[in-house]
Amino acid sequence: MTIVSMFEARAEKRGAARGEVHGEARGIIKNGRRHSFSDDIIIQDLEAQIGCSFQDAQKILYEFDHSEK
Repeated sequence: MTIVSMFEARAEKRGAARGEVHGEARGIIKNGRRHSFSDDIIIQDLEAQIGCSFQDAQKILYEFDHSEK
């Protein structure tokens, strides 16, 4: 395995991991909205489930809400 292919393989794994986290966050937000949970509860769920910071959870929720309109 060359160094270039090793870096490409790592980048591919990171991209797949980001996609999984994005999908999980989307599911958390959709379920929270479906059950009429407050933004605070959804943010707490995002923090707990995907292991992100409060600020990142707020940003994810904001971006989701604005992309769904």
